[in-house]
Amino acid sequence: VATPMKKPFPVQSLELALSAPHVISQRLGQLYSAGLSPSVADCHEATLMWTEKVIGFGEAWLAVSMETVHFQQKVLASTAGYWMMPWLLPQATLHSSIAHIPASGEKMLRKAMHPIHEKVVANVVRLHPKQD
Repeated sequence: VATPMKKPFPVQSLELALSAPHVISQRLGQLYSAGLSPSVADCHEATLMWTEKVIGFGEAWLAVSMETVHFQQKVLASTAGYWMMPWLLPQATLHSSIAHIPASGEKMLRKAMHPIHEKVVANVVRLHPKQD
């Protein structure tokens, strides 16, 4: 089974920026039209909306946490040779951290945005009115 190619980060950011307002307006329109006596479908949609938000936040939080652990492991591994010379350890840790921060920061951002992007784009497809 072929895995789908990942979209470049700027493309994902643009899709998210354009799709999120569409999903928000669709859902707010549904909630507004339901009024004070929502139907079972409206209640289901509201529950789905909140569930997606909680799950998306949890997935993003876990991804960032795991990437933070990977960053710490890289810094620790790159300073392992200095453990026998403790007077050089603070400087080596600083240089190693600075060397790994840009790539790790970008990975954290990508991994945090991925579950949110997936859910928003899927909601655009699901909530878009079908045109015959």
